[in-house]
Amino acid sequence: MLSAMSSILLAWSALALVLLGIGRWVGRLVVGDTEFHPLQRFWFGWLGTLCFLQLWHFVLPVDGRALGVVALAGALGLVPRAREEARRVVGWLRAHPLPTGLFVVAAVWLSNQALAVPANPDTDLYFMQTVRWFSGHPVVPGLGNLHHRLAFNQSYHLYVALLDVGPFFHRGHHLANGLLLLSVLGPALAALLRLVRPRPRPTDIVWALLLAPLLDAGLGFNLSSPAADMAVSLLSVVLVMPVLAELPGNSRATSGRQVLGTTLLAAGALTVKLSMVCVAVPFWVTHVLVWWRRTRPSAWEVRRLALGALGLAALFLGPWMARGLVMSGYPLFPSTLGNPHLSWRVPEEVAHQESRYIAAFARRPGLPVEEVLGSSEWISHWLSKAWLSNREFLLPVVLTLLCLGGCALARLRGRRVPLPPLVPTLAALALWWMLAPALRFAGPLLWLLAAQSYLALSLALDGPASLSWRQVTVPLFAVLALGGFVPPPPLETGFPPPVTERSEPLRLPSGDVIKQDRGKCWEPPCAYEASPRLRLRRPGDLSAGFTVEEGPRSP
Repeated sequence: MLSAMSSILLAWSALALVLLGIGRWVGRLVVGDTEFHPLQRFWFGWLGTLCFLQLWHFVLPVDGRALGVVALAGALGLVPRAREEARRVVGWLRAHPLPTGLFVVAAVWLSNQALAVPANPDTDLYFMQTVRWFSGHPVVPGLGNLHHRLAFNQSYHLYVALLDVGPFFHRGHHLANGLLLLSVLGPALAALLRLVRPRPRPTDIVWALLLAPLLDAGLGFNLSSPAADMAVSLLSVVLVMPVLAELPGNSRATSGRQVLGTTLLAAGALTVKLSMVCVAVPFWVTHVLVWWRRTRPSAWEVRRLALGALGLAALFLGPWMARGLVMSGYPLFPSTLGNPHLSWRVPEEVAHQESRYIAAFARRPGLPVEEVLGSSEWISHWLSKAWLSNREFLLPVVLTLLCLGGCALARLRGRRVPLPPLVPTLAALALWWMLAPALRFAGPLLWLLAAQSYLALSLALDGPASLSWRQVTVPLFAVLALGGFVPPPPLETGFPPPVTERSEPLRLPSGDVIKQDRGKCWEPPCAYEASPRLRLRRPGDLSAGFTVEEGPRSP
């Protein structure tokens, strides 16, 4: 157990340095600034790596060679200011021993929990096979014809494939999510501890309350699964940072470079998983409007920002949509929008069916699609189920309602209540509700709304610097955050043993033999409900891709 945990901790440490180094390159070359918050630099590095891997994957599989290039780029990004950065980090650690100690404890605990068997049900369905396709082949035309979910085009899986090398061969999923979680958990822990000091920052309340969903993520089945949902939730938190910095009590001025940083995060987030549109669009628009209102930019500054934003969008979304065209025949699969009618495209009826299935499953699983989407009866069932989810739904919703009720009373008494910062969060929740209202797709949004409501109430009353307010706040956040540990999670004893595959041979009309998934088929090529007209585009060559022959047309 200890050797496995040690290997994970060492790998996380090395990878964090690499991503921070790449983040410095991205900040300098793409945004024109290297002085972003370390959390933003880390995620700039992560998203910049994904952008590079999307381009790399057009030519080569994502394997040890790709990792070598990424590691070299990260090292070169760290070298110019390595001593200065090291002094800054050591100085901060010495000045803040308590948050440092808590972070180390959290890292050790997560390194153990990351050893768990990947338990997300979609791991067997398509996550693991997607990773292995990416690590074994360049992007494959028509891959969605083999299994339509292999064409979901989540760039997150390129990141997992990058880690699937060396001592972590076929174990990259044990590394992937824990490091991302730690990058956001650290600032949240530091914010909680700042609340007990004189004059904390108003945003510390929001960060501290987000400890609850962050620690829940460490307890969930996505920590050791190659699932993009955790990265989506964490990116949502990181995207909120620039908007939180504009709340009352913060003095940081908004700049065009900060807006470009948010643009980079938003554009990159969309490639991780398309559901990020619910968060990326409202918060990016909000940051642009805040910049416009505070700086009153000239026409030249507006044009410069617009060109920079369009360039960043093209840099991230261009290769991503091109990969979608290759894997499914559509740039935004399962949507058929922009269908160029490529010969290897997934049949349109399959794409439409999958799109409607996702919408229906998010509302009420287990019922026929037409029955769910044809009426609003699913809402009462959804509420009856969500009400039982204490940590995901009940606690944040009840806290939000109580705080907003307090804000209404404070306003009646003539107090100023800062509610505008809630607008982008409410807009994000509205988009989530319209598109796919499964609780797991909401990520941290419900907790974020609760945190912002609590902050608005605290500012309307005594203010976050008040001792009496902090005496209530700190125990409340501690109880909410630690409540998920009852009962405590079991400790893992080491890496799980290799899985036993459940599949059977499937002969295609061309004579090629692939595998039919029978519950656990991680090693390509595995078909899921294969069409009888499925065939390889070039017999014997998996990298050439798959297509489905057109059936006979009715007269």
